[in-house]
Amino acid sequence: MEVATLLDDLELEHVPVVGHSCGGWTALELAKLGRATAVLALTPAGLWQKHSPPITDAILAVNWRLGQILGQRAATKPLRTRAGRRISLRQISAQPASVPVEEAVAMVTTVIASKHFPEHFRQTRRLRFMGGQQIPSDIPVLVVWGEKDRIARRRTSHHTDQLPAHATVETWADCGHMLMWDTPERVIDAALALPTKVGNARSMLHQRG
Repeated sequence: MEVATLLDDLELEHVPVVGHSCGGWTALELAKLGRATAVLALTPAGLWQKHSPPITDAILAVNWRLGQILGQRAATKPLRTRAGRRISLRQISAQPASVPVEEAVAMVTTVIASKHFPEHFRQTRRLRFMGGQQIPSDIPVLVVWGEKDRIARRRTSHHTDQLPAHATVETWADCGHMLMWDTPERVIDAALALPTKVGNARSMLHQRG
């Protein structure tokens, strides 16, 4: 795994890991490898029953393709007004109009620049997270869902059969897929509460999907 290799390069044997979406899946995989001291997985991918839900696939693929067609300038222009953010971001945020302009523009710009998304999509959509029971009981695992998530929907994406028995699973009210936008302070508090063996709770590896 490339992230584990990065930890080796940084001479970090164990770290607390915070991951969102595909990054949440990565965080769980790192815990399975014994490289995490604790995990905060925010709306993690990979906890579907058999494969990525079709509705999730359609939303992600269409939005990425639309961004490629429009280009950065046209795709980010609506984000500069509250009304535009309310319409454009409602699939991923429970409070889209309140998302700061610079954060919304940065996210869309990054997505448009991600030319390898189709390949990533093909490689992951037929897989799921497996073997979480291998995560040692002394590695705390907190999985958090957004109550109003339209990407990782409850019926299709919240399967916990592969999580370790000691994992804590929470659903936060008034939050969508982008928990970091909808309740940033709560996410920060949860991240800083992770146990750490590296002496500084702020020294965390952040992975985002």
